[in-house]
Amino acid sequence: MKRSKSPAPTAIAPASPSELAASDLLGERVQDLVELWLRGVSPASAVSYRQAMHHFAEFLGLDIAGAALTLIEHYGKATVQAKAFRVHMLERKLAAATINLRVWALRSFVRHCKEAGLVQWDLAVKGVRSAAYRDTRGPGRDGVQAVLRSATNPRDKAMVWLMYGMALRRGEVLSLDLENVDGDRLWVLGKGARGQERRPLTIPKQVRKALDAWIKRRGDDPGPLFLSSHRADQEPHRLTPQGLAKVIAKLGIKAQLDRHVHPHGFRHTAITRALETSGGNIRAVQEFSRHRDPRTIMKYDDNREDRGGQI
Repeated sequence: MKRSKSPAPTAIAPASPSELAASDLLGERVQDLVELWLRGVSPASAVSYRQAMHHFAEFLGLDIAGAALTLIEHYGKATVQAKAFRVHMLERKLAAATINLRVWALRSFVRHCKEAGLVQWDLAVKGVRSAAYRDTRGPGRDGVQAVLRSATNPRDKAMVWLMYGMALRRGEVLSLDLENVDGDRLWVLGKGARGQERRPLTIPKQVRKALDAWIKRRGDDPGPLFLSSHRADQEPHRLTPQGLAKVIAKLGIKAQLDRHVHPHGFRHTAITRALETSGGNIRAVQEFSRHRDPRTIMKYDDNREDRGGQI
């Protein structure tokens, strides 16, 4: 006797508009609550968290306000919906980092509401295990040079130089405004920084040359340093993480690299190269990469030396 396959988990049927409207006027203010939450995190996190909430809303068949309300209406419903969303992402075989970021965003919103006195619980949904820093090679020096040769757009070349020449993270590049380029210094909003807590970093000559070429093309209008490509009927806006990933992937294909290229790979290559040129100086490379924990640099160094393979 054959066993019938159990159906894949799906979202619980969302509440009707009348039920949402009856939630103590919270339904009318929940969008403002979401915006207040996003203003309390770094600009890079705000972009990622908004997208995470969008994907959760898409899973539920609601808009972002409705999805946010689902998380704070009732503890049991919020937990079941969030866990179903986690299973949904696992079945789609999304990367562990992607799943964990989206789960963390939902938990962050509920915690924000708890701090505001709107709920009395935390979201009891865990992330998934991931093997961090398994591959710290990136495209390698030759790969970076091939990508730079293939980049004909000054904007794209400047972004690659920032990620390689200064080991900037994707979010740090995308959060830059024109005013953050100050002579030979770049004011960077680092990982975990909030508001305007920017740190000045010295711009190497080659990076400065690429930035100057892009700013000359971009113009001196204030606002985001890196703008998206746009149609004639649309205003340009800040390049998104997805937009940057697409740009880098296309450059990798154009450069005929034999592996997929992603933005963080340039930072990986930069840190690995810094270890090579400094003779494995962990402290110096930690200053360059701005990692809080030197053990992270040690993982890069172990991978570079392949000590396990040597043994």
